[in-house]
Amino acid sequence: MRVPLRLLVLLTTALCLYSALAGAQQSGVVVLEESDFESTPNAPPLSLPLDPHAPPPSPSGGTGEVHHFDPRRDAKADIRYALQVAARERKHVLLDVGGTWCPFCKVLDAFFDNNADILALRSRSFVYVKVNFSKENQNEAALQDYPLIRGYPHFFVLDATGKLVTSQRVALLGTQSGYSPDRFRNFLRSAGPKGK
Repeated sequence: MRVPLRLLVLLTTALCLYSALAGAQQSGVVVLEESDFESTPNAPPLSLPLDPHAPPPSPSGGTGEVHHFDPRRDAKADIRYALQVAARERKHVLLDVGGTWCPFCKVLDAFFDNNADILALRSRSFVYVKVNFSKENQNEAALQDYPLIRGYPHFFVLDATGKLVTSQRVALLGTQSGYSPDRFRNFLRSAGPKGK
């Protein structure tokens, strides 16, 4: 049986792509090159240069929450602290992975700001932590234990012990016209701790 050349090329390409993805899925993190990042013209520049010896900024106000993508932050330490707060307050931890380079991360921020009931539901059930993923800091150490991320922003929900509850592509919580309030409410209710 003779296989057409076009089909053979297609099968070979698919096999190579599958092999690359399988290798990436083993680590849970895809390491990107600078050319993989989309530039965002209105993204604010970092106010301070990265200094590997500078102490990381501390979580805001003892809440364990981190509301800004900052490549200087130690995401692993932020997550540890958020888990302590979550255990004390009987909440889950909602990790929002993205960066200032990501236009849909800005759309997500605006969505929360414009939907007070959804923001209140998030605050009632979760300790919210933004985890920076950018060319300056991909936070491999913090993200290596979680499933592969295929688009940004991306949510990981952890229970108060640090166990992964769910991994959620945020894009699937939207429609062609934007993020869906109903889908977000359903997601937050189903991923949050029972009885909250």
